Amino acid sequence: MEDIAKSGIELAIRVKETFRINVKHPLRKKSKEGWNKFGRYRYLIESLFGNIKQKLGSHFSVKNQEIAKKMGLAVFAIYNMYLLVIFFFLITTLFLFLIA
Repeated sequence: MEDIAKSGIELAIRVKETFRINVKHPLRKKSKEGWNKFGRYRYLIESLFGNIKQKLGSHFSVKNQEIAKKMGLAVFAIYNMYLLVIFFFLITTLFLFLIA
């Protein structure tokens, strides 16, 4: 935790606490506050990446790490376009349903 705090990243690691044992270390207290602030978004982000991996695969068979990064960004962009198409299709369908 000290290395993460030194690098300037806000701590948001879940800390175990019971009604008898309280968090005492100042870094763990900061981490608990960060978890209370950002922890609820963890599952949304993990579900997004999980959906991408299920739809498009989780491995890229390339030889260079730079190409793998570019391919990952391309896959992410394609998945976002896919979601936009679905969103616009649903909106137009709902609009046509309400007009009729």
